[in-house]
This record gives sequence, C-alpha cells and structure tokens, in this order.
Amino acid sequence: MPVSKASPKSNHARDWAIRISLLCLGIWLLSPVVGFERCVTMITTIGLLASIVGIASPVIGVYGITILCTLDAMTRVFVLTGGIFRWNTVNYLLLIVVMLGVPILIRRKELNTKLLAVFVAYLTILLLTSPDRAGGFQHLLGAFSYFGILVYFVRGTKDSSVWHWTALVSNSVAALGGMLYFLNREGLPYINANAWAYFPLTALFTACIASVVPSNLRRLKLLILILAIVNIVWVLLTGSRGGITMASCCLMHLISGIPSVSKRVMFLVTGIAIGMVVVSQFAEQQEYVLHRLDKSVDSEKSLASRTSGRSDLMIGGWRIFLENPVLGVGTGGYATHWFHLKNRTGLSDYASKRKSEAHSGWVKTLAEAGILGIALHIAFVLSFAAVGMRSRKRNMRMLGVLVSLALAVAFISTEFQGKGLWFISAAAAVVMCRKVSQSSPSETWVMVLR
Repeated sequence: MPVSKASPKSNHARDWAIRISLLCLGIWLLSPVVGFERCVTMITTIGLLASIVGIASPVIGVYGITILCTLDAMTRVFVLTGGIFRWNTVNYLLLIVVMLGVPILIRRKELNTKLLAVFVAYLTILLLTSPDRAGGFQHLLGAFSYFGILVYFVRGTKDSSVWHWTALVSNSVAALGGMLYFLNREGLPYINANAWAYFPLTALFTACIASVVPSNLRRLKLLILILAIVNIVWVLLTGSRGGITMASCCLMHLISGIPSVSKRVMFLVTGIAIGMVVVSQFAEQQEYVLHRLDKSVDSEKSLASRTSGRSDLMIGGWRIFLENPVLGVGTGGYATHWFHLKNRTGLSDYASKRKSEAHSGWVKTLAEAGILGIALHIAFVLSFAAVGMRSRKRNMRMLGVLVSLALAVAFISTEFQGKGLWFISAAAAVVMCRKVSQSSPSETWVMVLR
C-alpha cells in the first residue's frame, strides 16, 4: 500500500516534537555539569513555556503539558518548592486553561468527563464540612487538572499523528532522565518510590495511547516501543509494587496489539535482552527491589510492616467511614480524623502521633465522601472499561480496560495529586470518543515488527 504524503499539520507536529525532544535530551546531557536537579528545573521550564504557547498553538501545548505530566513526580520535589515556582504553579496554569476552555468542556459528551465533573462538584460541596479546607482544596486541584489536560488534547490532537509524537517526547525524556536519576540517586533529595514511578509510568501511558492510534510512522513506532521497554525497567527498579503492576498492564497492552505469536515472542525476547543489559548496570538497586518484594510476602513480618504502614491507614479509613458513612468527614478531613482516631485496636504505632494522609485515593474518598462519594469514584474508574466495551473496535476495548485497571491499581497507593493518572484518563477519553480510525490494533502495530 502506498504511503500518503504527510499533511502540513503532520509536518508541524513532527518538527516541533523533534525540536522539543532534542532540546530536552540536550539538557539531560548537561547533568554532569549543572546537576540533575537543575536539569529537571530547565526541562520543567520548557514544559511550562510550551504549555503557555499552547494556548495559541495547540500542538505545542500538547507537548508542553506532556512534559509537565511526565516530570510531575520530580517537579514537586525538586522545582515547586518556592521562589519563582510555587507548589501549585502547574495547577494554576491548568485552571486558567479550564476557564479559557469552558466552551469546549461544555460540549464534551463522554461519560468519563461527566462522571468526574459530578464527583468533583460533590467533593467541592463536602469541602464546606471539612476540618482542613486547605488540604481539601489541594485534593480538588489534583482531580480538577483532568479538565485542563483534556482541553489541551481536544484542541491539539486533531491530527492523530500528534499522539505518536507525544509518545516520543515523553518516552525519550523519561528514558534518559530515568537513567540519570538512578546514576545520581544517592546525592538527591528523597522521593517516595510510589510517586517517582509515575515518571516512567506516564511515558508508558503515552506509548499505550499511541499504540491504538493508526499511523504509517513505522520507524517512530519502533523507537517508541524500544524506549517503552527502557521505561518499564525504570519502573521495576523503583520497587514500587503498584508501579510494577501498572507497568505490567502496559506491557500486556502493548504485546496484545502485536498481530502474531512470532512477533510477540520477538518483542518479548528483545525486551528481556534490553532489560537485562540495563538492569545489570544497577546491581545495588536490584538488591533493593528484591528486598521490597521479599518483604511483601514475608509471613514473619506484620501486615503493617509488609505494607509500610498502609494497612493501618486503610483500617483507620474504614473506621472513620463507619463513624460517618453517609457524607464522610469532608474533603481533606482524613488527616485530622486519623490523628484523633480513638479506636486503634490492632493498629501499630505507624503515624499514630501525627496527622497522616490516607496515601490511597480509595480510602481517602471512602472516609471523606462517604457512600455516594465512593460510588461516584468507582463509577468514574469503571467508565473507561464501560465506554471501551461499547466500541466495535478491539483496540478501544483494550484501551478502556487498561485505563480502568491502571486507575484502580493506582488509587490503592496514591491519591489525586499525580498528573500521570489524569493524563492517561484525559487522553483515553479523547481517543475513545473521537472516531480516529476503523483500524484494529493489528493494523496499527503490524508494520512495526516486520
């Protein structure tokens, strides 16, 4: 089949993706000279500038918000600490985008967006009953970022090739950035492994989105697959059990789109080979990961020890819910009620003398928003699988199930602040709603591995 010439819009998308990717990679290479943290700051600045420019130039905006979502975990630790960049810099940018994009959002008809809008509205009402409205407002800003990201995608991905170039930008930034992070890890401020895992995970999400969008960009698809394998390795090296589970889901999604058993085997063999080469360079990190995994199944340790205290927070959340099952304790109220929790029977001393967040979206919603809140939360997560299953296209069904699985697993160990989750949610909502192609995933990826 002859390959059609690229349109001017496709050329524009390609050119800017290559420029931005090369610029980010060039900055990463300066890491030995200027330091890893400064590189994160510079790339974040590029993402912010591109996102602002994106208000007028939608495609550039997509690349900008992709960089910000990919770097989000490190940005919150290294960059948004004061001075020019404040904690909510990205959130405020997205709020402005939402206000400018109100006409776009009003016209959206997908079930996912409607359910989240109702959920956020309900959490906003419950903010009035919260003992910690500032914390609740932060919680709301995290969920509200979905709508800003959605506006970027609606405006900037009318040319379907943008999804593939977006995957290139994200996966190249994460692949090299992940390597530099592990090389410099000992001299860097502490980042929770469950949070940092979203750096390479967000890149994997972009690869999964691109895998269901048809294109003749064969070499680009192959490059994205190779970079995705590297990013899977970075997730494994974090030792984050939730992150590893989500990375496994992404891997299965990518494999399932490969049309034949022989090509799937070839992809797996290639991936294992690349993974072994990369992992062999980080022997100390391997031991750390094995220790965390062994700890998870060690029957001699307490449940609180095996879950790093998360089981206590879950039990506490359940007890808080039982005290206020209808409306909960108000958005942002978990930490205060955990501190004053009277029934600590069977709990360890983990965080018993301080306010602690739930570290789980499910637990937080249950305790703070009660029965209706958790029902809306569950409905939003399952809506992607429901929308996908209504499609005649196998690739859309696969994508819907992947997103629902990723969100369900993610909210076990994280709350609403991570941009990667809202990134894949908004991207999937746009891709599944828009009639991009009648092709199946075999037509999408078949030419990559020939």
